[in-house]
Formats: sequence, structure tokens, C-alpha cells
Amino acid sequence: MIDIRKFLVLALLIFVKSALATDLIKVKVSRVIDGNTIEVVTAEDDIITVKLKDVDSPELGQKFAEEARSFTKRKLQNREVYVRILGKDRWGNHVATVQLSKSKTLSHELLRQGLAWRDYRCNDESLAIIEENARASKEGLWEEESPTPPWVFRRKQTSTMAKYN
Repeated sequence: MIDIRKFLVLALLIFVKSALATDLIKVKVSRVIDGNTIEVVTAEDDIITVKLKDVDSPELGQKFAEEARSFTKRKLQNREVYVRILGKDRWGNHVATVQLSKSKTLSHELLRQGLAWRDYRCNDESLAIIEENARASKEGLWEEESPTPPWVFRRKQTSTMAKYN
């Protein structure tokens, strides 16, 4: 007869191992949509759209949008990377972090280059410091005195669209 304690320990170890194994998922980047949005292919050949957590790059049509997109493309296009999926946004995109190495994420690098804003809801102090350093150095979009954040740009675009009843 199996000792219940041994069974529970074994079950816990299996659970922890499987949770850790799925924490980071290896994917192939198939397309870069914009600075902070990519399309990836999983090992199961599922195609998913991934938005970076905690950062927002300029929208296409905004200054520095193409630079952000090109930067992301240089870092990721047709490469295998690890993503940590954290949930979905209201449009169904997977929200995730993208690891470039053990200690670097794409979000950190976009902020460092001045090609993204830290999401105003983000409490990650390391991202705040990286963004502040980019601002102080006038990197990328911070060469302008007060660049328009993408969430303000989107709101303006939405408000100027024709309303239909």
C-alpha cells in the first residue's frame, strides 16, 4: 500500500515540475506587427499574437513607430525565443514577456532604446528606472520634449472616427 504522504509529495513534485516546464514556452517568431506586438508559432503549430506586458511602443503612424518595429524585427524575426504568457487582453491577444537571454527581456531593451513607454499601470521599479535613464539620455522618442504616448494617440484616433447609429 502506498504511503499517503509519499503520494502527496510525489504529486506535488510532478505538479511543480510541470508548472515550471510550462512557465517559459519556446516559440518561433513568424511576424513582427509593431514594436510591442508579435506573432509566434508554438511547438504545436498554433499561431498566436503576443503583446508585450508592461510596455507600449508608438503606434504605426506615430513618430518612432517604425524604429520600434524595426528594432523588434532585428531582435526577433524568424528566431526562436522564450515567452512567458501571463494572460490575455480584451482583444484576445496573449500578454507576455519575451526573453532575449536569461537576464534581458524585449521590454527592457525597447525602454532602454527609448522606443517604448512603461505602461502607466506597471509597478515594476526596474522598468521605471530604465525608462527614466532613457529619458535623461534623450534616447529615441525622448529626444522630443513631450512625445505623445500611444494610449493618448489611440484615444484621439478613436474619438475622430465617424460614429454610426
